Amino acid sequence: MNLPAAGQSVQLATPQEAIETHLKNLGFGETRRGKNFTKSAAAPFNHPELRNEINEKERIRRARMLKEIYEGLGKYIDFAAIPDNPNHRDTTMSNPNTYFLFSHLGYPIYLEKVGNNWYYSRETIQLIPELYELVFIIDTQALLGIDLFNPPQTFLLLTAWQWAGLAVLLLLTLLVYRLAMFLVIRVPVAMLKRAEQADFADTYLTPVLKPLIMALILFALNTLLPILQLPILYMRYVYPLLTVIWVIQFATVIYRIVKLGGYYIEKIYAKNGWNYNEQLGLLLKRILRVLIVFVTVVYLLQYIFNLNVAGVIAGLSIGGLAVALAAQDTLKNLFGSVMIFLDKPFKNGDWIIGDRVDGRVEYIGFRSTQIRTFANSVTVIPNGRLADLTLENMGMRQKHRFRTMLSITYDTPPVLIEAFIEGLRAVAVAHPNIEAEDVLITLFDFAESSIQIRFQVFIKVAEIRDELFIREELMLHIIRLAEAMGVKFAFPSTSLYVEQMPEAKNTLLRKINPEEYQKIAEDYVNNYVVRKEDGV
Repeated sequence: MNLPAAGQSVQLATPQEAIETHLKNLGFGETRRGKNFTKSAAAPFNHPELRNEINEKERIRRARMLKEIYEGLGKYIDFAAIPDNPNHRDTTMSNPNTYFLFSHLGYPIYLEKVGNNWYYSRETIQLIPELYELVFIIDTQALLGIDLFNPPQTFLLLTAWQWAGLAVLLLLTLLVYRLAMFLVIRVPVAMLKRAEQADFADTYLTPVLKPLIMALILFALNTLLPILQLPILYMRYVYPLLTVIWVIQFATVIYRIVKLGGYYIEKIYAKNGWNYNEQLGLLLKRILRVLIVFVTVVYLLQYIFNLNVAGVIAGLSIGGLAVALAAQDTLKNLFGSVMIFLDKPFKNGDWIIGDRVDGRVEYIGFRSTQIRTFANSVTVIPNGRLADLTLENMGMRQKHRFRTMLSITYDTPPVLIEAFIEGLRAVAVAHPNIEAEDVLITLFDFAESSIQIRFQVFIKVAEIRDELFIREELMLHIIRLAEAMGVKFAFPSTSLYVEQMPEAKNTLLRKINPEEYQKIAEDYVNNYVVRKEDGV
């Protein structure tokens, strides 16, 4: 390598020396006035594999272009943070004898060791012209005929044309923002409100459009800003700040589009009469939102701290086994959530019963499900365990069974028992919330101290609260009918009988015939059941 010793001495033994040789000869990080460019700055571009392809003049041009790219992207190079080790190795790269600086839209900038010296990599040197055109969509130097390395008189490090360019750029940004807010938001929202779709406009459309406008404007501003060729002392703060803001705005747009997309999917399902799985849709929305946040955070970390994303991913894959072992329960619960949403054994609002589980499902999350017990406490159960349980979903019942045993005394005459049972059937059939064809009321058994009547009906309600009120109503009807007919309910007791029984005292039962018992039951049903349900 035959380079003149001018300006900063040529030192390429370490990554730090190579970058210093390139940039300090160009006055990087300082005022350009009075700085003399020398051929020494092109030394790190004299890659052995490209010496026959790129001549010295072209190497000098690309050295200047890369410096301008640094400044245009606000990439301030901290020389003290660059390794000063001749044998530096980056194990995250395919070639460990490399030093990675940053990557912009798929264009990597890094150095590699060849022999005993460090050079900008072959890939980096070849991509510099393409990256330059990407960063500077307008070649200000060629357009205005200026030399950035020997600028005219400046004020606060900026020339007159740069101040004018800043003023025009900010004015255009403000005008475009005002115009976009009027045409993209105010006009469509006003039209939607006139069409009685104000809720859609306020809840779904406006939250997407506002950050979208801001993101597009900031992206355009960030794209145009490098053409002003501002010094690195300004761009190191302005460009990264604008980049972070517009990335966050775009991520916000995508995050909110998930909600808008869910709204339209529900509309499509409803229009076609398809069965929309609300719980599965909710899970997918959450997964998408988590992915959006994760990707945004990874990108910003890569951009702000110059992390090598490929290296980070490789490191994650190496430690993936350890992470998986440590997160077995978490993964089990996540898969349990997926199974719950796919199989749909229950949904929010269902009453479920299982092993130490009895209550109403209140919330189904990624890891666990919250169940509100009837004591008004909340039980939190991991989804992995819940998916393995045998559960009885009371909320999926088409009708609720009410079954009980009515115990009456042994001294009740058969005719009265028959009339009472017929009266009970009439009460059940007459009730509007009882399945008439499923009414099952029969004489059932002889117990130790009573005759038992099996009372079984099915209640046509969905909510447990309504079921309990109807059960109460039926029980009161049973008590009142028994009172009206003279039927006595038995309770556990012991009776002592003697050989000579006294004359029966219940003369009322001896005087009433079966037709009269039936008449009493019919009158009760007509007066207390049928008339009540008719609203009389």
